[in-house]
Amino acid sequence: TYELSLTLKDSKGSKASYKTSVVIENNTKNLPEIKIKYPTNGIYFNNKKIISLDRILAIGKIKIDIKILNNKGYDIDKVDFYIGSKLVNQDISYPYSWIWDKPKLGRNKITIKAYLNIGQYISDEITIWKVF
Repeated sequence: TYELSLTLKDSKGSKASYKTSVVIENNTKNLPEIKIKYPTNGIYFNNKKIISLDRILAIGKIKIDIKILNNKGYDIDKVDFYIGSKLVNQDISYPYSWIWDKPKLGRNKITIKAYLNIGQYISDEITIWKVF
């Protein structure tokens, strides 16, 4: 809750004041959700799933696809894709995706952030074990 006050003064020195309380809510309950829909747990060879597994193992390139759930009328301005804390791709048009085709050996946290037209973002993340 914020207290808003306004005082006006004319050229003759007359004053008028007005005070009111303003409540500004940061409502994150009604935001849409974002999910990484591909890949899911399994072993992938150049983006093709060859067997199920309890984690994601990618050999070669892999495509990261996202899904927006319960859009609720918000527009997505852009989607950023991160490996760890490094921004590696930005997509500004639907359908939002990124093909990871550069080598990066080991365990990698992939984070996506979708920026809404109201100045907030929603995010999701997965871990991918990458070979080549």
